[in-house]
Amino acid sequence: MNNALKMTSLAPNLKTLLGVCAFTCLVGVSNPSYAAQQIVDRVRVLVNDSAITEAELRNTIEILRARNANASAEQLRKTALEELILISLQEQEARRLGLSVDNATLDRAMQNLAKQNKLSLTNFRKQAASQGVDWNKLRESVRQQILVERLRDREVLRRINVSEQEVDDFLAAADVAAGQPQYQLEHFVVPLPVAANDEAKRRAEAAVNQLQRALADKRSAQQIVNTFKARNIPLEGGSLGWRNARDLPQPMNEIVPKLMTNEASEPVVDGQGIHILRLLAVRQTKSSAVEQSNARHILLKLNPLRDAESAKAELDSVRKQVLNGEDFAALAHKLSEDYASGVSGGDLGWFGPGAMVPVFEENLKLLAPGQISQPFESPFGWHLVKLEGRRQAQAPISERRLKAKAAIAETKRDQTTVRWLQQLRDQAYLEYPDEK
Repeated sequence: MNNALKMTSLAPNLKTLLGVCAFTCLVGVSNPSYAAQQIVDRVRVLVNDSAITEAELRNTIEILRARNANASAEQLRKTALEELILISLQEQEARRLGLSVDNATLDRAMQNLAKQNKLSLTNFRKQAASQGVDWNKLRESVRQQILVERLRDREVLRRINVSEQEVDDFLAAADVAAGQPQYQLEHFVVPLPVAANDEAKRRAEAAVNQLQRALADKRSAQQIVNTFKARNIPLEGGSLGWRNARDLPQPMNEIVPKLMTNEASEPVVDGQGIHILRLLAVRQTKSSAVEQSNARHILLKLNPLRDAESAKAELDSVRKQVLNGEDFAALAHKLSEDYASGVSGGDLGWFGPGAMVPVFEENLKLLAPGQISQPFESPFGWHLVKLEGRRQAQAPISERRLKAKAAIAETKRDQTTVRWLQQLRDQAYLEYPDEK
């Protein structure tokens, strides 16, 4: 479709949802005959107390066919049915646990979706309608996605266990890797068995030559893979993400650091086939040190005698005094209503990311050492801040361990989700009426 809506990070598979809605709308306006209507409404699977109809199955098959053009009809039907079963089971589990998505949350999600498409909500709705997408069905699809995400956050995360030993190992590895470069890589493999005959070797060599020409032409990995697939030339390939060289097998760990950005490696042959790597970018890994700030502030709280406008006006006056040579610390001692810091001239000491409320940190980021902020409001009142300095310092071990635990948990998330979904399926009652 022209001007296709851009669907990004609001929820997984949102582009798929738009496709489902669009296809449903097309089915709805086609005015099928009564016999055809009976076919599409036929129940294909009973999932506990819910039903999956032929219409739902056909819609999902069409979406999958668009993503997997070479899949057989049998594969598409089997995959579509399994997806619908898992969606139904998750919706049922969410209802059982009393989870829901209120309209206010859904409205914010739709606003965010419109913003991601660089449209107002009104124009986003018009754009959806122009593509045959029913607005109410799109809203319900988004609501379903949010609900499933909430369910997974609750049920999957509580099933993930991270041991203290895993945290120790993670931090040890991070200390070793600190300061070492990371490489964003693509990896391509032309399959070639060890016992390949001469003809297979000639075909593989021809494929490698084509691959090298495509890489020299700066074609994307997806374009290359699609072209080879269209020509029935065996090729496996895609992104490896960001990798440390030491994590790559030999001799690739020696080859990658010598590559220039956008350069492809020479072919490397092993028992799987002929490998070529392409380097997209290089970055330095961060050490465990964090940037700390040292600042002073003056806080004025709101009360019946001082509204926001008055507080801001007072701090504007204080700022002018400081810029004209008055001592910030002396004024903080005299005026600040944060009494804990006020007694020491508003001194907040050294603090790292996350120690202050977001609006405080955002205003602090705008300052160079010695500068004074404009007055700003936080949940505590109105502030005037002076940045005294910045430094790199080792993060507290408690903070490092907490971040390590979160990173390890994230690596376990996908595998834990698969196990949880399988458990839901194993416990479900499934009935296939057509198989009776």
